[in-house]
Amino acid sequence: MRRLIASIAVLMLAASCVLQSPLERSYAALGKEGDVIITIAMDKAAGTPFASMVPSDGILGSLADRASRLTLDFSPSDDGFEVSGIAEGNYSYAYVNSTLLHNAPGFDFVREGRIRYYSSDTIDAGVAAPGLLLFTPDYPSFYREVYSERVEKIPSDIADQMATAAVAIYSLAPKSLPSQLPLAVPENVVDKMDMILLLVNGYRIEGTIDMDSEESARTLVTILRNELIKTIRSQGERPDFQSLAGVFASDGDKVLIDYDIPAN
Repeated sequence: MRRLIASIAVLMLAASCVLQSPLERSYAALGKEGDVIITIAMDKAAGTPFASMVPSDGILGSLADRASRLTLDFSPSDDGFEVSGIAEGNYSYAYVNSTLLHNAPGFDFVREGRIRYYSSDTIDAGVAAPGLLLFTPDYPSFYREVYSERVEKIPSDIADQMATAAVAIYSLAPKSLPSQLPLAVPENVVDKMDMILLLVNGYRIEGTIDMDSEESARTLVTILRNELIKTIRSQGERPDFQSLAGVFASDGDKVLIDYDIPAN
């Protein structure tokens, strides 16, 4: 993962002209079953617990300055997760593809028909269109999925909700959860999740987790409450059980979430 992050760091320096993504709700073309999607509205991210995912120094800091939205697609693999991403913002094809990536150590130019990108041992990257930078282990496939042959997988009502949040997390039938999520859930319980939608603004998180049964929903509520109480106690505070009663609730096979994420 460290080599992957280092490779991404050489990708993302923008040109001086102001460009915008040609896509609306770019993340809606992601969301294959089992994948976990995290999309971040960059101008709102600083006030959330996900701020650490947004770099502030060096070339990656230039991404934070130039991007309007960063979307990460965590796809389960034998080694944990493969990460692909969409960076939308001030990205020039001529500068990023022809200059930055062309001169970046370890990256080689690849042309497959009309698709042009640069490839390294750990990641492929390229500007698919002005304002749209893609990075992924398999650029041609991701390019078609996200851009040239895109079909929206995330239902429009959910995609619209995701657009309003500083950070939105979505998954259809997740197999496991990335460590970046503020939820500690055993794998055998994750297997019982049908859908996750979490919306984060500041340190407040709201959302719904659809489970496979009412029993699974009640079990998840108990797990989440116990983890929150453990966190509060670890910070030397005494839990207010009355105020915690409505933080996690079950409604049939759904778990409803509305709480403030404890700051570390």
